[in-house]
Amino acid sequence: MSFLTAALGGLVAVIAVPTLVILYFLKLRRRDVTVSSTLLWKKAIEDMRADAPFQKLRRNILLLLQLLALAVLCLALAQPVWDAGGGESRRHIIMIDRSASMNATDGDEQGSTRLSRAIGEARRLVEGFRDPGPLGTSRADEAMLIVFDASAEVREQFTTNRAVLLAALERITPTDSPGDVEDAFRLAQAHAPRRIYFDENSGRNIELEGLTAGEPATVHLFSDGRLTGAAEALPRAGDEVVYYQIGDADTGNIGITALRAERGFEAPAELTIFVGLQSTFAGIREVDIELSILDGPSLVRRVTVPGAISVPGAQRAEPGGAGVVFELERGQASRVTATIVAPEPDALASDDEGWLVVPAARSARVVFVTTGNVFLEAALNGLPLEELAVIAPGDFEPGMARDYDVVVFDGLEGIGRDLPPGRHLVLGGVPAPVEFDAGGEGTAVILDWTAGHAAMRDVRLTSLVMAGLPAVSEEAAPAEGWAMTVLAESDRGPAIFELVGPSSRSIVTAFDPAASNWPFDVSFVVFLASAVGDLAGPEASVEAELRPGDVLRGRVAAGVSSASIVPPAGGRTDLIPSDDGSFAFGPLARAGVYEVETGDSSQAFAVNLLSPEESDIGSEAGLGLASVEVEGRDPSTVAGAIVGWRWLVLACLVVLLFEWWVYNRRVRL
Repeated sequence: MSFLTAALGGLVAVIAVPTLVILYFLKLRRRDVTVSSTLLWKKAIEDMRADAPFQKLRRNILLLLQLLALAVLCLALAQPVWDAGGGESRRHIIMIDRSASMNATDGDEQGSTRLSRAIGEARRLVEGFRDPGPLGTSRADEAMLIVFDASAEVREQFTTNRAVLLAALERITPTDSPGDVEDAFRLAQAHAPRRIYFDENSGRNIELEGLTAGEPATVHLFSDGRLTGAAEALPRAGDEVVYYQIGDADTGNIGITALRAERGFEAPAELTIFVGLQSTFAGIREVDIELSILDGPSLVRRVTVPGAISVPGAQRAEPGGAGVVFELERGQASRVTATIVAPEPDALASDDEGWLVVPAARSARVVFVTTGNVFLEAALNGLPLEELAVIAPGDFEPGMARDYDVVVFDGLEGIGRDLPPGRHLVLGGVPAPVEFDAGGEGTAVILDWTAGHAAMRDVRLTSLVMAGLPAVSEEAAPAEGWAMTVLAESDRGPAIFELVGPSSRSIVTAFDPAASNWPFDVSFVVFLASAVGDLAGPEASVEAELRPGDVLRGRVAAGVSSASIVPPAGGRTDLIPSDDGSFAFGPLARAGVYEVETGDSSQAFAVNLLSPEESDIGSEAGLGLASVEVEGRDPSTVAGAIVGWRWLVLACLVVLLFEWWVYNRRVRL
């Protein structure tokens, strides 16, 4: 126990206690009154026997009760405090993790989530904050509330109003986003005062990061520790970080961590769906994977998932992995749901389902613009295309890009560097707005390439030698609204790149394939097929790309002025598309299928967790932050400081009421 204002309580006691005792020493001054007899005034006669101004102090229960009441009041003014874990600081920063793994229900018989427990413990912390002292003798505890998942948000600025903090805690909702604590500490830093000095050399005010002019705070982090960015999270200098470990460290889970659909290149109606699983259980588990197709069949496969393997020297066991492949004939558009069906449900339901929206199968319609390239024409004819039109550069019109899925340019001679809106494959040329050195041509070899890109799948460029490769400038950023992604890097700069603009997308080989040894390699035909398939649309391969925490970006028909989006949980949110029909919505909170509706038409977007980190839900016993290692605490130890002055004032009133009762009883006697 400690005292917040011990000096005030002592000062009042020094003045008030002697004053009260002196009052009992003083003789009462009586008024002379003539009476017929003193027989009935024995008490008055006893008081009149003392002629001195002071009388002898006698045992008096009223004096004892009044001294007790005064002692209790002085103790209340001293503000005794019992510290129950809230820390010495009067400033608190409460961080609540609401990421996907906080939806786990481990260790709770009633099935409440980790997030619910974290909110409950944070509520107890706030309820135990110290109040302001009587007569404003001391400050109350103040706190700021930050919630985070993939990003962080300040839900309440620093305040001493506990009711406001408690209401903000109740408004926290769960998400399926991954957890990243770095942004949360950045926000905490941003809301703290900085030490600033004037730099005479630059003539500017300079902030010293990590140094503060304000009072240190206690950071209360409620999380299971399944966080990215912890090693980069920098607490403010002087702040104390308290990590409350929510959840059990040995909780096992099986989740879907990969989901992909592919159509056969030769037979697009053949649909193959791959479902990848991860298990953190100690032993082997058998589960069923149910594949449901809207307005279509349902398939079930039994999968044996190996258990987690302990790795020597590693803090955590390596999760076991497995996968299952479904093959079916499905040419029409499909909405696919993959679900884990286990004998007993695990602690996390968020990763037990995955969704894909697969467009209808179709072959691409391609127009080939060339002055005459028999080899390229033969290679394109060998692809399973719905239509291949071959025209000369002089016959090409910009409107043709709307009539065909892909325009293949055999060089840009006679076309110009400004390509029309649409999707293009440019073989030998550098379109605008990318800058290059036309005089810097020379022989080059490939150093590295992006094998993960759809256009580069199964492409091998190890032996590729190019002549006449212009020096493309990767440093000079394209114009506003354009983005350039290098797919193959040579010793002279980018050789193959992707260029995306406001209304166009192009895959470009800056060199002429005819001036290289590539046409004699089978990987060239593979590249043509992959690039055309990628540009023609996603129907050849559908990846579950959208994740919770991402922003959903799409496009509706030009001229549509309003649209609405329906999240998986229901409800409806209005969207206002831009002039070209593009829209954005997010960040996305929950996994599932989002419907974008515009009148009679609709688009579906699948959002999946698919996170090996979030599916590994065993809580961490400690966190390694950028500047400190923090050990986890049991959340049940959460409590604030208990300030007892209110209860002492109430006790003082009780004593005074008892003294009043005793006084009245004595008068009646």
